[in-house]
Amino acid sequence: MDNLIGIVNKPQFDTNVFRVGEAFRMTGNSKGYNFDRDCLILKSTPLSLEVAYVDNEYDIATFTIGIAEAVTGRIRLTLKEDKR
Repeated sequence: MDNLIGIVNKPQFDTNVFRVGEAFRMTGNSKGYNFDRDCLILKSTPLSLEVAYVDNEYDIATFTIGIAEAVTGRIRLTLKEDKR
């Protein structure tokens, strides 16, 4: 569990780090899909994140990431830097 910034000891998502409206990069494999795209957090709970992204047809799609997918490394989350 190296480099899992924003995941606390239970394990859970730290909702102070993964806040609604934050952007991040999602990479990995889940539910038969490979991901490598920018996402926006729509809903943040300790056990899951609901995110939105633009799919290959340029439609907005949503996806739920469970804490187990992040902890096992199937999905990697990299928070985007705010450059304002």
